[in-house]
Amino acid sequence: MRDIIKEKEEIMLITSDRSKTFRRLMAIRKRPKIEKKLLLEGEAMRRQLEDFCIPYTLYAKEGEEVDSEVFLRAELFDRLVSTVTPQPFLLVVDIPENKPFDEGAILVLDRIRDPGNLGTILRSAAGFGINNILSLKGSVSWTNTKVLRSSLGSILSLVIHEDGSQEDLMRIKKAGYRLIGADMYGEDVRTFSAPDKWALMIGNEGEGLSKALEPLLDDKLSIPMKGEMESLNAAVAASILLYCMTMNKEYK
Repeated sequence: MRDIIKEKEEIMLITSDRSKTFRRLMAIRKRPKIEKKLLLEGEAMRRQLEDFCIPYTLYAKEGEEVDSEVFLRAELFDRLVSTVTPQPFLLVVDIPENKPFDEGAILVLDRIRDPGNLGTILRSAAGFGINNILSLKGSVSWTNTKVLRSSLGSILSLVIHEDGSQEDLMRIKKAGYRLIGADMYGEDVRTFSAPDKWALMIGNEGEGLSKALEPLLDDKLSIPMKGEMESLNAAVAASILLYCMTMNKEYK
């Protein structure tokens, strides 16, 4: 059986896992950083890509009514997707080049290990206009499939530097940024006046910020809560703090 069947001059059906196209897609799925491409899924992702004017190549599942030049047999398509109820098509995009940070605020992530949390945090950062992300060593990679799915593609608008270190934080401080840590005993974020240049640091889901990072902090912020709850999910806390940090001057 041929690996590729041309149903029309411009449309292909991939029928075998020996196909170069399928092998290429599988390589992107397993090793996105090496391939320098990402494999995304579904309509929500496509809308985000189009909102950010990010070009993509679409691959559809056989039998789906999708405008695509390449279709894959169902069993091949299902090997490429990560969800239990997969979308009818996949999208391949280039990983953005790792650019330097701009002069805006910075979000620093310390050992965020849950992909869902990281995706939500990055989505919130994009929503509040925080484009610079420093992910310290020990955090899950932003190219993780679950991170990409929970971020809904907004991640591609960000500048993300991974495997950050204390040396990177020192360089940020020398550039005039104040390092501000999320801490349950810190100052009430509602009364905090954000400086012109700041870097907000969010710690590990269970342990908070590393003790080794505390001497670098210029300020600590907390989110006041009622009742007996002492802490929030890392993604929820990050989203609230980012909202307050970016909006408090406007609403005071």
